[in-house]
Amino acid sequence: MSHALWIILSLVIALCAMCVWYFLWMRIPETAEAFGERASGRSWIIGLLIPAGLVWYGARALASESFTIYGRGGTWTVEGATASCFAVVLISAGAALHFHGIWSATKSLFPFSEIGKLLAMIVLVISMGRGIYLFFMT
Repeated sequence: MSHALWIILSLVIALCAMCVWYFLWMRIPETAEAFGERASGRSWIIGLLIPAGLVWYGARALASESFTIYGRGGTWTVEGATASCFAVVLISAGAALHFHGIWSATKSLFPFSEIGKLLAMIVLVISMGRGIYLFFMT
């Protein structure tokens, strides 16, 4: 298969996965009415702790322009613009989780949580597509 076909296929798969994730998991009816005015412990974990780790690692990768994933089979490192794209993916995933975990569970912020999640997902899909494109084309 050509590189262009792999890129298109990867983008379609990533877009479908993000849409399924958004519409099935992010839209769980855990609204402000379910939690009251204050967020619960689950919301603090999903809304602050996990996103803080994602944003920290993404910001570190963005500053150093080097992105490393550690796995059982070894490490995978990319550098340059590709690393920056994958760093933005992590930062936008952290933002989406923050909007879901904290903003959706707070009455005063709930009306704005959907637009925040949607914008974070748009940035995530665009930067994921650009990162995949740069990874395969360079």
